[in-house]
Amino acid sequence: MLIDSNNVSIDCKPVTTSAVEGEAIPLTSLLRPGREEPVCVYIRATEALCGGESLKITISQSDTQAGEFAEVASASIPAAELVPGNILGWRWLPPSVTRPWIKITATPAGEFTSGSIFAAVVREDPIEYEDGMYIDKGILQC
Repeated sequence: MLIDSNNVSIDCKPVTTSAVEGEAIPLTSLLRPGREEPVCVYIRATEALCGGESLKITISQSDTQAGEFAEVASASIPAAELVPGNILGWRWLPPSVTRPWIKITATPAGEFTSGSIFAAVVREDPIEYEDGMYIDKGILQC
């Protein structure tokens, strides 16, 4: 999977006691979000979130990068699922996303002592590798 740096909202930021608001992402190069093909979203924990109760992920949209962002979708993920590799929230942007700019925000419920997340819009569906499909530094990973 290739990740365009322009489509990264939250880049491995720690989520402990306060909300992390991501950068605005332009959707103009991804057809018409919410109206045509699904737009893939990649939200994962990069470090296990420990100690809190849950994490609320919200998607907000706007007509411009500096405009007013209005929440259009949210998901609450229980602490037990906040481990690296798990999909947090959605696999594709919800159909309610129809504007050209979005922001992804992560808000903890309770106090996390550690943990960070990554959130981006990507062109391919981020399907996990099966055994024998992933090669790292020339070595087959099983």
